[in-house]
Amino acid sequence: MTIDIDWAAAWKEEQLRRNNPDNADMWNERAKDFAKTCGTSPYATAFLERAAIRDGETVLDMGCGSGTLALPLARAGHEVYACDFSQGMLDALMEAAFAEGIAEHIHPMLLAWDDDWNSAGVPVCDVALASRSIATADMQASLAKLDARARRRVCVTLTTGLSPRVDHVLLKAAGRELPRYPDCVFAFNILWGMGIRPDLSYIDSARTDQFESFDAAIEKNAALMKLTDEERERLVSYSRQHLREQRTADGETCWEYDHQRVTSWAFLAWDK
Repeated sequence: MTIDIDWAAAWKEEQLRRNNPDNADMWNERAKDFAKTCGTSPYATAFLERAAIRDGETVLDMGCGSGTLALPLARAGHEVYACDFSQGMLDALMEAAFAEGIAEHIHPMLLAWDDDWNSAGVPVCDVALASRSIATADMQASLAKLDARARRRVCVTLTTGLSPRVDHVLLKAAGRELPRYPDCVFAFNILWGMGIRPDLSYIDSARTDQFESFDAAIEKNAALMKLTDEERERLVSYSRQHLREQRTADGETCWEYDHQRVTSWAFLAWDK
């Protein structure tokens, strides 16, 4: 039996079904919160270990955000071309870079995936990265752009689930089915069709969400998951059993679920 799927076309169709595309205004609002932990996460360490960037290599960091990868790379002496479509994220990145005295190694560029990269003057670097940032209508075109800007190596990460913003345990509790093909499956097959055979590994990021109250937990998660009234009732029922009032280290009251939320990222890399 032959399975013939046009993965590039299937990705475009999938994006039409998603009614919450990323936009710069949203990320501008979130920039300050992201800046608090930029460049310090276990995720960043795991990504850079797998990326295996060599001493002195230049790096293109597409969708750099507030500096998860750009800051540690600049600390190591790499010249980093940090690109993002959110000016707020770039501002947060450069504020942190100046505070650390490493701003001379970071070259910010206001850039979106759909922009004309040639007209924008995006340079060819030794290594090109896209960490958790491939939110684009045309994945094949975006991957081709990234590949064309790398002399030696390309590394990307994509979600293995519906969305990193959504707690999949709660989504299942609400009765919602997960997509058959997450983003990483589209990327792997599109790359395969482009004649690229990427290495594949996984990075797991664990976190515990805290909420001000029971109702706040329901409202936030129902909004993120865009639940129907019936699904919301299932979430409330689950939360009554698994959402508990806790005390933080500073004595404040918060609410936490009794499971740890884990986001798994697929790390795809290929040498040129």
